[in-house]
Amino acid sequence: MLGTLVAPAASLSAADGTSWKAYREELKLAPLASLAPPVVPDEQNFAMIPYFAEMRIWLAGEATEGEETPRFHGDLDPFKLGPGEPPATLWGERDAPMDLRPWAEFIGNPEKLPAPRVVLDRLAAQGDALAEISAGLRRAHLRWPSRYADGMRARLPSYLLMRYIAQTLRLRASARLEAGDRVGAREDAESLILLGHKLGGAHELVAIMIGGAIENLGLNVVRDGLRSHLWTEADLAAFEKVLPGESAMAAFKRSFDAALVACVHYSEQPGNAARQKAVEESEDFTPAKPGSEALWEQNLLDLAQTLQAYRAGLRRDGKGTLDTQVFAQLDAALAASKGDPRRFLARELSGRFGLSYARLVGVETMRLQAKAALDLERRFQKDGRYPAEFTVPDAIGFQPQVYRPSVDGKRFTLYSIGWNNRDDGGTRGEDETTGDWPWEVDKVAK
Repeated sequence: MLGTLVAPAASLSAADGTSWKAYREELKLAPLASLAPPVVPDEQNFAMIPYFAEMRIWLAGEATEGEETPRFHGDLDPFKLGPGEPPATLWGERDAPMDLRPWAEFIGNPEKLPAPRVVLDRLAAQGDALAEISAGLRRAHLRWPSRYADGMRARLPSYLLMRYIAQTLRLRASARLEAGDRVGAREDAESLILLGHKLGGAHELVAIMIGGAIENLGLNVVRDGLRSHLWTEADLAAFEKVLPGESAMAAFKRSFDAALVACVHYSEQPGNAARQKAVEESEDFTPAKPGSEALWEQNLLDLAQTLQAYRAGLRRDGKGTLDTQVFAQLDAALAASKGDPRRFLARELSGRFGLSYARLVGVETMRLQAKAALDLERRFQKDGRYPAEFTVPDAIGFQPQVYRPSVDGKRFTLYSIGWNNRDDGGTRGEDETTGDWPWEVDKVAK
């Protein structure tokens, strides 16, 4: 079984012959209620700002029978700011400042006004909502009044809403920065980082990954301002205050622990969707067929051991280096097993955990790069040049990140060699498992 590829926790046996009931007893799973975050006072809860009233009603299961999912507040969807085809996604802006001209054309710019002005004028109608959201993000917690026992799908609309908010903040931050509103751009960048951290503190992997992507948007704004030396010491200090975040390993451990609790509890419920799907799709599993209950229990064991194998893969070696290959091996084994109709529970897993883990470690690395870049900016403002030597740690742990100033000290190169442990000269790969992870590459030197 897949669980034998990586040994599960030491107290659990993955050896052939282990019964589901014995394994289930050793798991000592927490109840489903443990997945619900503790209740917090409304005034400390970002989810309780007035703007989210409609979403709260729906998530709490109090919507009128037959009522559809909320419209996700499309007034904060930047891709609806104009008619026609919008520009490329905001999530891909990494290695260059955002080009606002396509956004100005999308919104409509017959008078050929400066692009930042067009964007900011169009977003002015959302000013009150964004101000309320930005103030709310300074609250300590994010806890939706959700049906937590219904699983991740009960909160998925809220995650989609956070994406819209983040993309709008990213667009406005870039417009503010280019228009000379440094303070406003800083506040939007802080809001993005705070929103990313709040989502990243969830149990569900999908929320953690969206949180990482949103934090990435905020760090891009920080980098855009650093490139032109726009930030003051007060700005640098403000960014340092919001930068610290959770490690990718800790977030993934929490998500796999929660997934094990949720998957096992849901799979054991009579009449659940996974069981019904198995009945419909597998010739080996029907309620009337002898041995079908044993097959169901074997699938529960298979699912639990698979999740435990991934959980055990979250480790560092004696030198403190992440094991970047184990998830690829587990993903490959899971993909190879998807054709087995008898493995109808484990095959429902995504099988792309390796890429997700690399992406989240990439965000953690970018956070370290941002902290270093703030320190480098202070050195530049003091000395008029970047230092000849500077050590930046790497979240993976292969080696310190590559730092290299230009000959005149006016520019620098900073990148991690990335997931593949190979120096590609600061060039990104097709995804986070290939190529390097650059913060800044001095193209003049290249």
